[in-house]
Amino acid sequence: MDERAEFIDRIRSERNKCSEEVRRLQERAIAMSAKARLSYEEQLADLQRGCSAVDRELDDLERDRSNWEGAKERVQAMMKELKTGIEKLRSRSGESG
Repeated sequence: MDERAEFIDRIRSERNKCSEEVRRLQERAIAMSAKARLSYEEQLADLQRGCSAVDRELDDLERDRSNWEGAKERVQAMMKELKTGIEKLRSRSGESG
């Protein structure tokens, strides 16, 4: 397996973990007050959009071999942002990671 394929597999695995965590956090929203839940759900929607964006970027990366380094850096930045967002919601909901 080449470096690109290994990277894509690793990021897809990380992205799947992030998606699973977003689903867990969605379940916690049920117990929140309506006002708190609205803001929380908006942040969850942002995280879901981020997961979708990572998927699109990885799909593009699989199809297009040009600008590998640029795409790799974008995906890494996107994953960092996703993980940071999840950690913020975890702390807001009283969870530790």
